[in-house]
Amino acid sequence: MTHIASLHCAVIGLVLDRPLQPSPPPGWDDVLGWWDGQRLALREALVRNPGSPWTPRLAHATAIHRLDAESALARPAPTRLPTEFTQWAGEIVCAAVLPGSAGCGSGDRLPAR
Repeated sequence: MTHIASLHCAVIGLVLDRPLQPSPPPGWDDVLGWWDGQRLALREALVRNPGSPWTPRLAHATAIHRLDAESALARPAPTRLPTEFTQWAGEIVCAAVLPGSAGCGSGDRLPAR
């Protein structure tokens, strides 16, 4: 939950062009409320800037986290994702997994489509 809320916070800053630093609460009891606040703030940011290039990237990241959470279930539900989601995978790896690597740039921002 902390990871996803931190991602949402960072994307809010990118969508609104105001860098934000995630600051998760120290105790687990407050994490769900913080996550919910970041979720609502992200939704508002995307409503203000519906053409943001971050929208499909965030949809991809959220779908992957959903698949990850569902895989922990005793009986995971079969999930199919549209093939369009694969186009973002390489960019996400370059921006989040391999920042600074050859051909990936600095990792600060993904190129707009």
